[in-house]
Amino acid sequence: MILWYVACLGFTIALIDSIRLYYRSKKCNCSTVGNIIKIKETLSFAKSGPYLDYQPVYRYMVLGKEYINKVPMRSANRQRYKLNSEVVLFYEKGNPRNFIPHDEIQYIRRSIIINFFLLILLLAPAVLEIFKLY
Repeated sequence: MILWYVACLGFTIALIDSIRLYYRSKKCNCSTVGNIIKIKETLSFAKSGPYLDYQPVYRYMVLGKEYINKVPMRSANRQRYKLNSEVVLFYEKGNPRNFIPHDEIQYIRRSIIINFFLLILLLAPAVLEIFKLY
């Protein structure tokens, strides 16, 4: 039962974080081209064992000013990010540090959908049990 609570909490947090990223990305209505200048590797752990997460660091220019930044998204797939590749970035007009790579938008949407349905699947038995009591 405790595992069920932990799983529900985990998917709820993941869903809220995905929704937060989605709304943050909706503010990004200007575009520029940037480059991946570094790929940060982080050791993470799962039930199956340790694995590496990859997070690209981007360099881009907005109105003649250079920015070096990363988004709070990672991937376990090393092939997803190519060092020195050009990437279209969308940024917030008044806050160029708030940006989202064009390719990441689809992953945010997919994450919202997956986390929503997994949370529903976890909650469905509990809801059905509540209705049985009445």
